[in-house]
Amino acid sequence: MNDSNPTLITENYRELPVGENGLNDKQLAAVELLSAGTGYAETARILQITSRTLYNWRQDELFQEALCERRRELWGRANDRVRALLGPAIDVMEQQLKEKYDRTRFRAASVLLRLAGMHKTLRME
Repeated sequence: MNDSNPTLITENYRELPVGENGLNDKQLAAVELLSAGTGYAETARILQITSRTLYNWRQDELFQEALCERRRELWGRANDRVRALLGPAIDVMEQQLKEKYDRTRFRAASVLLRLAGMHKTLRME
């Protein structure tokens, strides 16, 4: 990275304006990118910061808390969506169990037993 490039914002995040949560705009953007699954190198490239700066941010307690909280939010939403799909998914499996083809019924039964954890409790030796 060329330090003489005037279009780059300073690497020292403490010199950037800090928001109410104690993080600056680039740190907040890094939280969003990382929580969405963007890799560290790609996040640094997108934000035009060095990998070292991102590493330093990741060591910061406020940054870690913000990242964990954002990931919890995203996983919570995904969890809610999956839960909403459970009823319809079980309905489909129930229909599959009533199919006239043995292979389809067997697959549906196998999936349900795996999901219920029966494969662990019914060990065949």
